[in-house]
Amino acid sequence: MPASDLAVVKEERWQEAVDNEGWLQGSPELVIEVASPGNRNLHRKS
Repeated sequence: MPASDLAVVKEERWQEAVDNEGWLQGSPELVIEVASPGNRNLHRKS
């Protein structure tokens, strides 16, 4: 399953957005995914 390469959370929201184990809870403000030749087949529909 593809995962995002970068997620951005505003500094003022960081404490409430991340749980005690460091996992993001909820949605980030920005998500970036880089499609490169190595993961190109993950994005193709059958």
